[in-house]
Amino acid sequence: MAVKSMGKKRESRNKDLETYVKRDLRGYVRYKHPRMDTWQYFGTDVKAANEVARIVNAQLSSQAERVRRILDPDNPITFNEVANRFEALYVPTLKWSDNYTRENLGRLRILRTALGESSFQAIDVLQASEAIDNNFKGDGRRLARNVLIHLYRFAKGKGLRKGSNIGEEVLQIASAPRKRRRIANYADFLTIRAAAPDFLQDAMDLSLLTLQGRQELISMRLKHDKGELLQVIRQKTAEHTDTAYIEIEIGPELRALLHRCKVKAMRYGSPFVLNHAVKGHHRSEKKEHRTQILPRYLSEAFKEAAKACGLYDHLADDERPSLHEVRSLGARIYRGLGVDEEDIQKLMGHSKLATTEGYLEGDQIAWTRARATLDFKSAALAIVKE
Repeated sequence: MAVKSMGKKRESRNKDLETYVKRDLRGYVRYKHPRMDTWQYFGTDVKAANEVARIVNAQLSSQAERVRRILDPDNPITFNEVANRFEALYVPTLKWSDNYTRENLGRLRILRTALGESSFQAIDVLQASEAIDNNFKGDGRRLARNVLIHLYRFAKGKGLRKGSNIGEEVLQIASAPRKRRRIANYADFLTIRAAAPDFLQDAMDLSLLTLQGRQELISMRLKHDKGELLQVIRQKTAEHTDTAYIEIEIGPELRALLHRCKVKAMRYGSPFVLNHAVKGHHRSEKKEHRTQILPRYLSEAFKEAAKACGLYDHLADDERPSLHEVRSLGARIYRGLGVDEEDIQKLMGHSKLATTEGYLEGDQIAWTRARATLDFKSAALAIVKE
C-alpha cells in the first residue's frame, strides 16, 4: 500500500505513488527525498520508483535507526549516529542559553573526533574517560562529562543504548580552581579603564554599577531604561529562575552613565545602550545594528586593556583578569560599603547566596586574628578535663 503524505493533497495522477515520487504529464516517474540533492529518474517503471522510495523514506525517517538495525543487524550504531540525533532532537529541548549550547556542541565535536566511529553500545568507561582526559583540560573536563551524560540519557530514552549511563560512571571531575587574578581594588579598576577605549569604559562602568555580565551588558537596550528603573534579564538563568528578572533602581551615577550612552546610541541610531562604530568593517550577520558590540569583541578589548595597563605584566595571559572580574570587584565594593549580601545577590541575579559568595572572595588570604594569653602560672592552677 502506498504511504500517504501528511502534506498537501496529492494530485490524482500521483495517488498510486509513494511519498516524494512524482509523475509528469508524459507518465515518467522520478523520486527525490527532501534530504537528497538530486532527482532519481525511473522512466515509466512505477514499481521500481515506489520500491526505492519505500526503502529510502524509511531510512531517512524518524524510525531510521530501527530500519537500519533490521536491514543490517551486524553493523552497530556508531557514536556519530547517536550524536547526530542528539543534536537534532534533544539539544533544542534543553534549557541552555545560546552561548552554552554553542560551547557544548563544540565539546561534542571534539568527542566525535575521539569516539565517532566506535560502536555506541561497546564504548566503556575507560574509553569515554580517556576521550575526555586526552582532549580537555581544567574545567573543560567537567563540562565535557556533563555533555556525555546528556547524550547517554537521550540514547537510553530512545532505546539506542542498553545498560548504564557511561557519562555518569566516568570519574566525577571537580571544578578547576579559579586561575584568573581578581581586580584587587577600585584603583586597579581605574588603571585598566584608563587603557581602555571609550566603548569599553562604558561597559566597565555599567558592569561595576549594575554587577551585570558580558551578555547582559551587550544586550541592554535603551527601552529597558524605565526612568526610575533599569530592567535586566540574566540570559544564562532566565529559563530556570525568576531571580534572573531584575529591576535596578537608577541612582545618580547610573543615570549619568545611561545618559552618556544614550547620546552615543542616538548618534548612531542604535537601540542598544552600548555601541562601538568600527570604520572600514562590513556589518556582521550576527549584528542587529552595525554598532552593536559582540561578546567576543568586548572580551578581547578588555584583555588588551588589562595587558596594556601594565599591572599584570608578571602574569601569563590566561591569569590576567577578564571582564567578568569587574562583577566581582563591584560586588566586593558594595559589601565594603555595608550593602547586605542578600541585596548583592538580588542585583547579580543569583538564585543561591553561595554563588554570590564566590564573587565576594578576593585573592588575598583572609587572616583570622586570635589571642594567646595563657601564662604558665595559670596553667598550673587550671582544672582541665583528663
